[in-house]
Amino acid sequence: MKIVIGIPSGDTIYTDCAMSLLNLVQFTTTQGHQVAVVNVKSSLIQKGRTEIVQQAQQLDADALLFVDSDMIFPADALLRLLAHDKPVVGVNYARRRPPFDSTGTRERGEKFPSLGLVRAETLGFGLLLIQGEDIQDTIFKVYRWGKHWTSEDQDWCRRHEVWCDCTLSCEVRHLGVVPVGVNY
Repeated sequence: MKIVIGIPSGDTIYTDCAMSLLNLVQFTTTQGHQVAVVNVKSSLIQKGRTEIVQQAQQLDADALLFVDSDMIFPADALLRLLAHDKPVVGVNYARRRPPFDSTGTRERGEKFPSLGLVRAETLGFGLLLIQGEDIQDTIFKVYRWGKHWTSEDQDWCRRHEVWCDCTLSCEVRHLGVVPVGVNY
């Protein structure tokens, strides 16, 4: 399988994220997958994500894993997401600033369980896998959703069937100012 790992960033990628990424690429390639890493630097996250999608399309990728530059995750995270055989699957994690709520949502305000695979309404793109035709339908924008502004990842999720690996979510961290012991 040909996989593109896309990292939208500003000028930096956190060292802990880079180490997670190196371990993930090494582990994934030892399992026979082709992996290309693409980094697009932009102050506009939706622009960076869109450019990553375009590069994934040019490389004829079977799958695209978005990784934000401030995430840490286990080396087998990509293979675990692939194993679900879902067009869109990712993880739920805490925001890096107060109030440290979840980046993901479920229908009717349901909570995410600690284990298993569940349907999500939205997920952050900090660690999210897109496969197949869903890569072709990946254009990002920011606009109003009801009374609130919505981010490019939330908007995109609302137009697709999105799944959350809750077990893996417990092993992923969003770097920043999240206090120790906060898990979502």
